[in-house]
Amino acid sequence: MRNVNLRFALAVAAVLSLSWQAEAIPIPALDLSALTRGADVIVVGLVRSVLQEESVRIDFQGQSIPARRMLASLHVNRTVKGLTSFREISFRFTLPETDLGYTRISQGQVGIFFLSRSPRGYSVINPHYPFLTASLSTVHSHRSKFVNRAEIIH
Repeated sequence: MRNVNLRFALAVAAVLSLSWQAEAIPIPALDLSALTRGADVIVVGLVRSVLQEESVRIDFQGQSIPARRMLASLHVNRTVKGLTSFREISFRFTLPETDLGYTRISQGQVGIFFLSRSPRGYSVINPHYPFLTASLSTVHSHRSKFVNRAEIIH
């Protein structure tokens, strides 16, 4: 009896796995030069908080997708590109309700952030690559090769 139940469970699992279709979301390749050129401001820092501002809809490949507009507060340790003397910058980003390959930004995240300026404030320029991960020791102690490279490009 036990073998019959096991076979039945395996058969059901096989049928379900065949009927379920996963959709892969293509994520563009990281283009560091484009991120650097496109950013009005590049800053190195620590995300202090992330809050949801409002529910919105975004256009993705011709479809309207529900999403959340988020507001992050970033403590700036260093400005790599752009004119800003702020020690704290707030910026917006969007998180779709379905996985579209967008990178989440969380409280405590340390990184090199690529931001654009608009009348509403700052926002990330690429939802797939809003930042490059950095460590606090890198942020506080010495210049990374990326920082030097970004300054040369600018």
